[in-house]
Amino acid sequence: MPVETQRQQSDSEIERLDIAATIRERLESEYNWKVLEEYPSNLALGPNMRERSQELVEDLAKSIASMGQMQECNGDTLEDGRTRVIAGQHRYWAVELLNQLIEKHNSLNPESTLQPMKLRVRVADRELGPYEMLDLQITENLHKDLRPEEEAGKIAELFSFYRAVVGEKATVADFCRRVSRGETKVRNAIKFVELDEKVKQLVDEGALLYWIATKLSKVPGKKQFGVAMKIILYNLEGEEIDTFIKSILGEEMPSLF
Repeated sequence: MPVETQRQQSDSEIERLDIAATIRERLESEYNWKVLEEYPSNLALGPNMRERSQELVEDLAKSIASMGQMQECNGDTLEDGRTRVIAGQHRYWAVELLNQLIEKHNSLNPESTLQPMKLRVRVADRELGPYEMLDLQITENLHKDLRPEEEAGKIAELFSFYRAVVGEKATVADFCRRVSRGETKVRNAIKFVELDEKVKQLVDEGALLYWIATKLSKVPGKKQFGVAMKIILYNLEGEEIDTFIKSILGEEMPSLF
């Protein structure tokens, strides 16, 4: 069997594993964990997994205000004794927002003040290194039941986090091993998140298959949505899609219609 075929089969077998569950079990055995509640202002924040979304913060704040904090954040214990939040930072910002609103309410209503909220965090007993922080993010974000486009978003965010915490030593190959995903899948994930938002919406709505969308990364951004719509309109498949995209790039004339 050719070496490349063997490698692809090996990648496929690895990707069937629930890597998040495997890492979670290892972290459970290597560290002692406790759950604590603390005001966000007394907590440190680790590197950001993703860009802060104010819309998500506000939605989480509404949910926490009505139902409480359903899911704990995850973090570690710094050498100076402070707790650092690594995974679940939008929950941190949501509770912080709620406390700002509570403080405003209390200043306007001194006769009926409300108690500020604490954030619930599951904390390791020691400070985590860069790779352990990545592992913690994997356990929270990378699950077996994600749709391809959802998994792509998580992989791309994890890769960005990985580069931020590991620095110059970061490589795609090492990252792929750590998240148990093939290099092609990781590179396609990165391509997908950089596509035109309207193309990604087509995938989310089920009008365009994920694997077809990744091929559109070769097309200039302003043309991607139009090309996607033509692929859908003409019901192109397989090599027809490749030929059509090459024609858009001026590499050859199409012979599809």
